[in-house]
Amino acid sequence: MMGIALGAFHWASSPWFVEAKQRLAEWLVNHDVLWPLESSAPWWVLTNYPAQNDTMTLLDGAVLVLYIGATALAFGLAFAALVALATRIARRWSGPRFHHFVQTLIPMAACGVFLGLFSLTTTLLKAEGMTFAWLGMLRAILLAGAGTWSAWLAWRVAGAYATGMARAGATLAVSSAVGVSVFGWALLFFVW
Repeated sequence: MMGIALGAFHWASSPWFVEAKQRLAEWLVNHDVLWPLESSAPWWVLTNYPAQNDTMTLLDGAVLVLYIGATALAFGLAFAALVALATRIARRWSGPRFHHFVQTLIPMAACGVFLGLFSLTTTLLKAEGMTFAWLGMLRAILLAGAGTWSAWLAWRVAGAYATGMARAGATLAVSSAVGVSVFGWALLFFVW
């Protein structure tokens, strides 16, 4: 969920999405393949409201799905690798232990989905003239709180399987996964 949420909320602001779409469009035009650049899909498949200047071509839709999938894969693999490392540090490999450590990321996953959906709401309200000067601070506080909560849960779970340096190492590995998630959201909210 963490990787899909990042991709689903990133694409509209991502310079990588725009770059990929432009490169593919150039390639298609250079090879006289123009049908993906037409807005021919029904409104329930892709946004198609020309009167509001809000349309998506088939190329937009394809790049969108690929972007979300690539983001989910990249971040998901990073999260899985770091949690697998935590599992291995805590003791020998165990599937149930891996899942136990994965559950420590639930606060971060929930925070990400909440922040993404809240971002959509605030974007709509900004279009109506409302201002939110405090929004950046709220996002930072929520990310810090969810990250701290996940790290605390990782410490507790690691304590069930290891002591001393192994416990600290497992907690650090899960906290690194939290850091990767915070980085992804920080790109969206504070960099782009």
